[in-house]
Parts: sequence; structure tokens; C-alpha cells
Amino acid sequence: MAVVAAGLPCTLRDQLTALLERGRYREAERAGDAHLDQVRDPAALATRCLDVAALWRDKGAPHRGLRYAETALATAPGDARAHAVRLSCLPPEHRLYEAIEAAREAVTRCPDEPGLWLTLAELLTGAGLRLEALDAATRGLGREPDHEGLRLHRGAALLALGRDEEAGAAFAGLPAPEVTAAYLRLNMAEEAVAVLDPGDPEHVPSLLECLVGAGRRPEACAAARAADRGHAGAQTAVA
Repeated sequence: MAVVAAGLPCTLRDQLTALLERGRYREAERAGDAHLDQVRDPAALATRCLDVAALWRDKGAPHRGLRYAETALATAPGDARAHAVRLSCLPPEHRLYEAIEAAREAVTRCPDEPGLWLTLAELLTGAGLRLEALDAATRGLGREPDHEGLRLHRGAALLALGRDEEAGAAFAGLPAPEVTAAYLRLNMAEEAVAVLDPGDPEHVPSLLECLVGAGRRPEACAAARAADRGHAGAQTAVA
């Protein structure tokens, strides 16, 4: 059984959290660095660096947490969490291609982590690299075939490539609202209507959005009225 290294001491975590919440960033850096300089065990150092990086990220300053995540990655290059935290600290709007390279390295070192494949697929989609995104999602599914996020992303990539039948097969059995959102992102409201069940109350908000997006306002109004009647009937039955 693998030994899990201890994370940050609670007192230090509380101290850093308080400093970050008050915007006292330099003091937080000094306190974190002073503690990490005392850590000699590589596994513990990697774990604690990641904890510090995650604190910075969660308090709205991921760029300041990046150096801690990179220290952890240099110490433990095969640690899936180190790759994931580093990726989450990279500002994608400014460093998208660096993030893609980091994600590619991550899946090379940790190929059995479906979350890393999903991150890579999302980044590639953001860069407009649809074929590469499809490949990443497909390879991730080779590790975990039932991963919902990867299945949704693979279907969306197929839709974007005009391979609608394959996309329909990829979406089979997935929650209809999430599938609908994939269609709507590509302005395919008409196609999205077909995957929704008007009789399912959970589908009604998505159905109305799709009908309006497809220019079918009278049907949207009728569906809304039918949903209201069904809701009223359910309340009467309960009463």
C-alpha cells in the first residue's frame, strides 16, 4: 500500500488562508516558503507544495500558486495531482498553448487518469483543434469507457466535425440536458429538440430554450402551458 504524505499542518493552512483572504500576499509567501524550506522528505514536499498552490488558486491568485505546483511537479513528475494542480494554475486565456503542452505531458506520464485526458480535450477544443480534441477524448475513454465527461466531450467533438450519427451514438444514455447543451453550443437547436422528452419535467427548461432557438415559438408557448398544467395537476394530486 502506498504511503500518502502528510499535507500542510492545520495551523499553517489557517494562517495562510487568513493572510490570503486579507490580501497580505507577501506575508503569505514568506510564511509558506519558510515552512517548505524545512521539509526534507520529497513526497511530503510535493504534497505540501500542492496544498499551498491550491490555496493560492482557490483564493483567486493561481499565477502565484504556479511556482509551488511546478516545484511539486519537479519533485514528483509522476504525480497525477501535481499535473492537475499545475494545469489549474495556468491562466488559459493567456497561456493556452503552454497549458496544452502541460496537459500532453500529464497524460504521457499518467495515462490512466481520465480527468487529465478530459482537461487535454477541453484545452484542445478551446484552441480550435477539434480532431486532436476528439482523439484525446477517445483515448481517455479507452482507460475509462463510462466516464461521463469524456463521453460528452467526444460527442461534442464529433458534432463539431459534422459527424452527427457518430455523435448521437456517443451521447446515448447520457443526461439529456447536458447533451442538449452540446447541441446548443453549436447552434443546433433543431437537432437538440429531438433528444428531449416533453413529458419529463426535468427536460422542459432545455426544451423551451431549444424550441425558441429553433424559431418554434408557438410550440415553446404550448410546451410551457402544458408544463404548467402538469405542475398544477401534480400539486392537486398531492393535496
